[in-house]
Amino acid sequence: MPPKKVAGACCGVEDVGRVFQQIHKSAAHFHKCRTNLLNYAEENRTGVIDAVCRVVLLVLKESPRLAPDSLRRHHSFLTEVCKGFRERFHSDEIAIALLKAVEPFHNANDKTVRLGVVSVFDALLKTVDQSDTSEERQNFYQNVAEMLKLRAHDKFPAVRERAVSAVSCFQSGKKDCDVTQQLMALLCTDNSADVRRQILRCICARKEFLEGYFHGMIRSVRDVVSRVRAEAWDALSRFHWKYLVAYATAKNIPLPDLIHQGLSDASSSVAIACRAALTNCWLHRDYRDDGEAMLELVLAGGGGLEPYEAISTEVLLYCRKHRNARTSVVNFESVSAASLLLWKANAKLAADTEGDDETAVLLPLSQFSTLLQETVYAYARPDVDPKAVKFKNVDEADIILRILLSAFDVYEENGYLAHADNTTRGSLLRIIGFLLKVVPDDDPALFIDVAVRSLKSLTGRTPEEATKTITASLDSLFRSLKLPQMYALGYDDVEAFGRKSRERQRELFRLRMKLRGGETSQEAYDQLKEEMDRDEKFLLRMQFIVLAFLSHSQRGDTIPTFCSHIIQLGRQQDNEAVKVASTTSLGLQCLVNPDTVHTFMPLILSDANEIVGSSDRCVALAALGVVFDLVMEYGLRFFDCPARDAGHGGHYTHAGAAELGTGTTTTKTAGTNAAVTSSSTGAAGPIAADAEARLHHERALAQEDEHRVGGNNLLNTLRSFLRSHCAERNPMVVVGFCKLLSCNRVPHAQVPEIIAEILMHYMAYRQEEKGNASAAYMVDFLNKFLYSFASSHPNRQMAFAQGGVVAFTALLRYNPTVALRLMELATRLSDAYVLVQIREIDPATARQVARLAEGENTSMEDSTLNKNASARSTATRTSTRCSRLMRELSRFSLHEYIASELLIEISQTDSGEVSDACLDTLEKRMYFYAKEAPSWLLFCANRALTAANSNLQSRLQKWIDDVCARFPPCAESDVAASEANVTKWQETLEARERAVEKLLDSDIANVLCQTIRCVPPGEGPEVALSAVKMERKRERETDTTFGINSMLTRQRRTRR
Repeated sequence: MPPKKVAGACCGVEDVGRVFQQIHKSAAHFHKCRTNLLNYAEENRTGVIDAVCRVVLLVLKESPRLAPDSLRRHHSFLTEVCKGFRERFHSDEIAIALLKAVEPFHNANDKTVRLGVVSVFDALLKTVDQSDTSEERQNFYQNVAEMLKLRAHDKFPAVRERAVSAVSCFQSGKKDCDVTQQLMALLCTDNSADVRRQILRCICARKEFLEGYFHGMIRSVRDVVSRVRAEAWDALSRFHWKYLVAYATAKNIPLPDLIHQGLSDASSSVAIACRAALTNCWLHRDYRDDGEAMLELVLAGGGGLEPYEAISTEVLLYCRKHRNARTSVVNFESVSAASLLLWKANAKLAADTEGDDETAVLLPLSQFSTLLQETVYAYARPDVDPKAVKFKNVDEADIILRILLSAFDVYEENGYLAHADNTTRGSLLRIIGFLLKVVPDDDPALFIDVAVRSLKSLTGRTPEEATKTITASLDSLFRSLKLPQMYALGYDDVEAFGRKSRERQRELFRLRMKLRGGETSQEAYDQLKEEMDRDEKFLLRMQFIVLAFLSHSQRGDTIPTFCSHIIQLGRQQDNEAVKVASTTSLGLQCLVNPDTVHTFMPLILSDANEIVGSSDRCVALAALGVVFDLVMEYGLRFFDCPARDAGHGGHYTHAGAAELGTGTTTTKTAGTNAAVTSSSTGAAGPIAADAEARLHHERALAQEDEHRVGGNNLLNTLRSFLRSHCAERNPMVVVGFCKLLSCNRVPHAQVPEIIAEILMHYMAYRQEEKGNASAAYMVDFLNKFLYSFASSHPNRQMAFAQGGVVAFTALLRYNPTVALRLMELATRLSDAYVLVQIREIDPATARQVARLAEGENTSMEDSTLNKNASARSTATRTSTRCSRLMRELSRFSLHEYIASELLIEISQTDSGEVSDACLDTLEKRMYFYAKEAPSWLLFCANRALTAANSNLQSRLQKWIDDVCARFPPCAESDVAASEANVTKWQETLEARERAVEKLLDSDIANVLCQTIRCVPPGEGPEVALSAVKMERKRERETDTTFGINSMLTRQRRTRR
């Protein structure tokens, strides 16, 4: 009897509470406490269950005040107790009782209580008896699932994470499962990375899960958070390789590209997870280290070779690490793309590894030539059986050909091509020449780049052989065209070829009209259409060959005459794709041969002025890109005309005399004979003289100098594109000018004007950023460029500040709210701490100031100049290099200049809203680093104070007092200084008015101003920005990866 009393006494709530209290303190007595509870349950199971439920409810009530580690041990102990009940009593009644006890509190106000509830469900649902299919139990599970689905959408991310883990017990993985549908939606839309990672952890290695979650896992592989990407690779690794490849092929997803991105991920944890999935799971688990069998499944997808090479390298490294590597050699009896990939990767690793001999892996060049020849013939004539090689699958001939052509790089790097004998070199050249002549039906550019690159590697010592091979291929393709055969045209009949091509185009149009009217047969129309399509493919092939040949040429290389004729031939065609390729080739020709620049630049400029059509195939955009490339390469001075002693007439006579020196002398000395001849021939004399003068003029025009467009004219033409409004052309023009500014190809006097025009484009893109992917990209591009440009050099930062002030003043006249957004960018990038040479003085202080600047971007109305500047001043004074830092900051401080411009605007405007905007900027965003107060700034402040209305005078006076308090007291300025400031004031007013008017005269400024004028001016910045934020909250971007970092970045930019 006494033991029973002890057992009955030990099963009370107090005793169970002490057990749990001991667990909360430490897990050292974990097993002992579990055993004691189970022993107590043998005597009084109902009492122990009731006591445990009471204690769990008490812990749930106190959970906001308990440590996370204690709660973690608490839930682990509950799980072990429930498992012990299952093992000893073959019952899960304690788990069910606990779940029923905490279920009513799932919607508590305290988020910690809700987290405790879902944590209990997450821990105990895995311990219930799944074989119990009674109606009562199924109804309970249904209620639990509905409750957890509600908590999966909780406001608190931690609650959602545990709820997702708990509710995953009820999903089947199929798309028609309600729980699976909700988890799939959360995987794509939840803004918490831990929730998305938890959903990926709950994916089981079953076929139905692969079908339901495949797109979600692929999306998570590209997630913005690295731990989610790593978990996505772990989730994918649970499925068999062949099923993944089958789904990726069916969904048209490039799985090798995704693996390559994962292997080269910037996060080491993601790269490790991807590598483990590739080698430990798919290679070792699924294929027993047979890399060739694994690669065969994905090679049918095509694409570039780089992902396959990366996968092959990882496979070989894994086999080497586990001492299971086999030397990959080429077996001519069974050649496959997978075996050749492993062979190339093995050869490259052997060549790059010290101590390995690549000669045991690389084929001799003679055998390599034979294999390449058989592959080319199998690709060109798949119906003919190869003689010396047996292919495992002839359909892989195109992939095998790409692999073999890329293997030229391995031979080149190890010096095999330089020492090849003439027979082998000649054989390889013939094979490459034949490959260039083959025109694929789908892609006219197929194999051209890699073939030309291999050709250049093979003929490094004998470039004339490369020229001969290219010319022979182009000649063969030209002779295969139908149009020149029909009219017996040669490759130099450029204009006739273009004229006949346009005639054939009109003939096709007439046949189409007649076919619709029933006046001709379908066969005639189809025959002409097929002939034109065939000629287009051959012309494109020829243009791409020339383009690849010039791309792999260097400055000063000899360009074959045939290539120049092919380029001009393409420019005469009535086909956009051919003209775009030929225009690009013409630009490369000018880059390779500077002597041709002045000849073709007028033609390229004429093409750039054409009407812009579709963005993907537009001659105007291609020509504009070529113009920017040439200006970047040669500079604007290269296009200036040389100084001449005489005018046009003098040069006309001089050129004629230079070209026809002897003939001119004879004409002058034989005056009598000329007069007799003139009188005898009557009207023939003037005609001969006109013909001779025209000949002189044509020969003068043939000289290069006559075609120089002039650097200033060229820049004005490009700036006219920048000032105009064309949605298709503007991005290329803006990017082109950004490149010109980066490489200092713009005159310094015009840099601020161009910066102002670029900023107008920037604000236009910001207006369209919300629903336009192209505008969003341009905003991101310009943000990075402007920061890089302004931070690179003090002169560039000064030019940026000047351009920013001009653009701000122009926008201020239409919408101060939009102008303030621009001024925020201008003041932030004009801060002296942005400069690289300032940051290099003390990087730690620069990083601290950068963090302060990010915090100050969200400052509210009560921010003043002193409050904003105090933290920066403290950071500067406490720097280890304080004296040098303050000296350089004072030297390159630009906010004094911006402040003076704002004060000038206040003094010249009658609008209270404009004055408020300028004064807000002065109070919130001005950081002065000068050691003494600039007299010009104080002069402008006094002028603004005099002209300001009574409402702004107090604020402006307070700002002036704060500025004067920051600087040491200065002596009174003399009369000469005052007169100089007055003169400078007048000059500044005139200059800024001219700059603003010039900017407002541009089309892009008119379009932007008309757009922003629609915004009601009475609404302040806060109202407009809050509306934007509300719209962004409602918007759901389904085409991009949803990440918390991107959300914060966009919100921060919106608040600014």
